[in-house]
Amino acid sequence: MRRIGCLVVLVLLLSASAACARDLPFALGRPVAVTHLLPPPPLPGSPEERAELGELLALQQARTPEMVEQVRADAERSAFRFADVLGPGFVAEKLPRATPFFEALKQAAQAMDGDGKQYWNRARPAAVDPAIKPCIKTPDSPAYPSGHATYGTLVSIVLANMVPERQRELYARGQAYGFAREVAGVHFPSDVAAGRIVGTLIAAVLLEDPSFMAAFAEAKAEVRRALGLPERE
Repeated sequence: MRRIGCLVVLVLLLSASAACARDLPFALGRPVAVTHLLPPPPLPGSPEERAELGELLALQQARTPEMVEQVRADAERSAFRFADVLGPGFVAEKLPRATPFFEALKQAAQAMDGDGKQYWNRARPAAVDPAIKPCIKTPDSPAYPSGHATYGTLVSIVLANMVPERQRELYARGQAYGFAREVAGVHFPSDVAAGRIVGTLIAAVLLEDPSFMAAFAEAKAEVRRALGLPERE
């Protein structure tokens, strides 16, 4: 397919699976044609691609054990990776209603970036230059746009709207979540930049959707209670 599918894909196989036999908190039918909105990635062998490879090699040289540990931890697509900003109250055990909401966000991000990856079919950095040595397993999917950057950006925007008291820190954490893919050596910088655009587009659409906003309000209230914050419109 050359067009991004609708976010109605949020229902995916989850709704058909006995193991996931619960209603997701929202489902959006409005399509976002990401392939019409993103710039194409740099051409193979172009000066732009070579410059990006140079950036990745410099990051690879500068990687520390602490950076590798963080990158490996951030390979998990989970809103709860943002607990280092929001604190120990931001855990699934305290958020029985918000947790499926965040799962639906993950499905939204995956639905949006998948067809874009197939459309451009960009090779991963290590496949382009064997000098790139990823410190995590390289995904089998194409590189552009970055799904982790998409997801990290989307989650940071949603959480910043739930907890505006931590807005600056949440946006910075979302940036770091995507940048970790460059540090890991599994994405080019332009993959990550494109993922941030996609994540922002998804957030813009969701924040105008009534079914999303109803689920958002419920999840927000639970998150703020778990964090010991006062209710807020």
